[in-house]
Amino acid sequence: MEDATDRLQEILGPNAWCVSDDADFSDYTDADSDSPSEGTPEPIPDDADGVLVSLKEGFERKKKHVLAYREAMKGLKAEGKIIDFSDGEFILDNFDRVEGLVPMRGRVGLLGKFKAGKSVVATALGMHIATGMDIGERFVEQGVVVHIMSEGDAQRNKNRLLAWCRHHNVSPVKAMKNYKALSVKYDLLKSADELMRDVTVYAGKGSADVVIIDPLIENFSGKENDSDDMIKFLNHAHIIAKKIEGVVIIPHHLGMDASKGARGSTAYEGAMDMVLQVTGSASKITVKSSASRDQPGGDGLTGAIHSHAIGKNSRGRDVSAPVFVFGETLPEGADAIEPDWYRKLTENQLTIVNQLFGHLLDHKANPEETDFVETLIALWPGDGADKTKRQSITRAIGALKRKEILQETGTTLSFSFEKRRSLHDYLSKNEDRSSP
Repeated sequence: MEDATDRLQEILGPNAWCVSDDADFSDYTDADSDSPSEGTPEPIPDDADGVLVSLKEGFERKKKHVLAYREAMKGLKAEGKIIDFSDGEFILDNFDRVEGLVPMRGRVGLLGKFKAGKSVVATALGMHIATGMDIGERFVEQGVVVHIMSEGDAQRNKNRLLAWCRHHNVSPVKAMKNYKALSVKYDLLKSADELMRDVTVYAGKGSADVVIIDPLIENFSGKENDSDDMIKFLNHAHIIAKKIEGVVIIPHHLGMDASKGARGSTAYEGAMDMVLQVTGSASKITVKSSASRDQPGGDGLTGAIHSHAIGKNSRGRDVSAPVFVFGETLPEGADAIEPDWYRKLTENQLTIVNQLFGHLLDHKANPEETDFVETLIALWPGDGADKTKRQSITRAIGALKRKEILQETGTTLSFSFEKRRSLHDYLSKNEDRSSP
């Protein structure tokens, strides 16, 4: 019997599928057969004809499964899930959405200190994409942008869009055909479904090419320092990018120690296909790639935030809004004057003031002093023991209270009204260039 099988194998070649009487056909059962035993052939009779019959049946079974496998593989290739070189194509035209800064697909982080102009830069990137307007010599691929403007009120954000159009001499009606702005907040810790529903409805049949979630903190109910929470948010951002077959841009704050990157979990930067950092002040802002999956960081360009007049209000007062303009800088001395009390702070005191001010901008509520100290310990620069960090923080807070910069209201911490107002005016004019 073995001789007959071996002989057939020799005649038919190495690709033939020969069987013996103990072959296991359990994996190849024909589901469409009426006979429950169809999948297991009868033992091969001790003659060549029997071997040929069994060989034919087994081969037909194998052929059916091979064809099914090939069809399944075709489906995977059609969906773009398989990467190989079987088609012999080498596509070199893998363009960026914004050359060197924003890829065509994936997730992009946009980092900066509070009031550094992240949202104004994000708006400028979005408007350049929506209008197809190149940035200097950088090519911009036009597309539909949905900007989730979760910070500030709708009128302020509308003023910013109008100011950008006026500055660049673009019709607002024409620009907004591809630029869809939503003044709303989502919770991407829980799900991406609600956001995707609104994007699909608002952006139309073709959906969006770019979604800007601005900023992360306003669309995230979790804890920034919790990697599990941050990963859930980032996974939902990934789902959005996959569904639109485009890119998601997520502005976020730098940590207290800017050299260590984003505030909170390191998962944020680790998940990004590109990370852009916004540094400098209004007169000269640099937008620079600090990390990328496909190329080394360091690519970037400069620009400035202009305060562009858009008209007068009902009281006859001028109304202006900030516009980030790539490739331009403002004259020296254009920044607002730094408050004297702010300039004289020590490094530790400055860190605490900036963190508290950023907290109030994000959460709009004075923090409990004890909770605030514990938060600062987790973010405090350096690798010292928590006890040492707590002592430094407590001393700095005490000094700020004695200088009447910080004040206690019950158990919470807040700024004195005068100091907070002068700091807000300085940062508004210097880094955000928005009207009071």
